Amino acid sequence: MMKKIKYLLIAVASIISSCKKNDSGSGTTTDTYLPSTVGSNWTYKMVTAGGTPTTGTFTVSNKDTSANNRTYNVVSGTTGSNQYYSKNANDYFTLRAVGTSALELLILKDNLGVNGTWNTSQVLSGLAGLPAGITSITINTSYKIESKGGSRLVNNTTYNNVIKVRADLVAAVPLAGNLNFGFCEFYFSKNIGIIESNIQIANTTAGVNINEVYTLQSYIIK
Repeated sequence: MMKKIKYLLIAVASIISSCKKNDSGSGTTTDTYLPSTVGSNWTYKMVTAGGTPTTGTFTVSNKDTSANNRTYNVVSGTTGSNQYYSKNANDYFTLRAVGTSALELLILKDNLGVNGTWNTSQVLSGLAGLPAGITSITINTSYKIESKGGSRLVNNTTYNNVIKVRADLVAAVPLAGNLNFGFCEFYFSKNIGIIESNIQIANTTAGVNINEVYTLQSYIIK
């Protein structure tokens, strides 16, 4: 489980099937914080635990997939892993792999103002490596909009209409109680997408120690 949980909020395993979308990808996406038009792509500088920076490009494919009664866009990465995003009205979701389960995160509610909060909870099963043969845990995530409408400088580019969301994760583990899993920060720019993410997840009991920073270098919105 230790290696599997390490990828929480970072990379998605191929644990769900996908199919082609009917969307042709034509036109311009407006009034969204996570564009989904086919061919749109984002290139990030990625730094792991203070190591040497690398780059990766993620492109909205012509495929989608279903999970939790929701349709997700498949975003293909040059890193070898896909990302999955879905938008329902003002709510933005993503899937991340934990063991053989897909953890669904509600990463943004764009209709809330500063200090707006929400929570999600999901049971993940089929895990291994936990004490006493435990195979399931509950991930409780608390979210808060820490700023909205301002600007942010990322890699020498100023982005406007930015929303910052902070997520605090707690794992409820039988026999072990609640384990603090750290926090994540996401910066969304209107009609551009995620311009920066900062993931700091560490827990000695679970053997997790993650330090991941993604900053946007360039993008193309179709």
